[in-house]
Amino acid sequence: MAHVGNARRSLVVGMGALAGLTGIEHGLGAVLQGHRPTGGVVFPSWPGSAFFAILNGEPAMSLVQNYLLTGILAIVASLALWRSRSRSPTAGTRDWRSSACRS
Repeated sequence: MAHVGNARRSLVVGMGALAGLTGIEHGLGAVLQGHRPTGGVVFPSWPGSAFFAILNGEPAMSLVQNYLLTGILAIVASLALWRSRSRSPTAGTRDWRSSACRS
């Protein structure tokens, strides 16, 4: 049963890392658009980028109606997520002595 907990932990760590990196990437795209209004709650984070053309500029969502502030907040929140993930690497794992399969 211990391998199920390890697999779950690995999945959660991997998804958290992916979410953090994606947030930084969205934030960078918004920061590069500068200090101007977004024009709505949903906006493209990378407009005009050939890499994200199939996604129509990779849509993003924010309640802050400014590209620069939205980008800075996204990067800070993503780094905070990354920091909290690295701060407690053993959170949620069980000690080997509390296993139900003791000999």
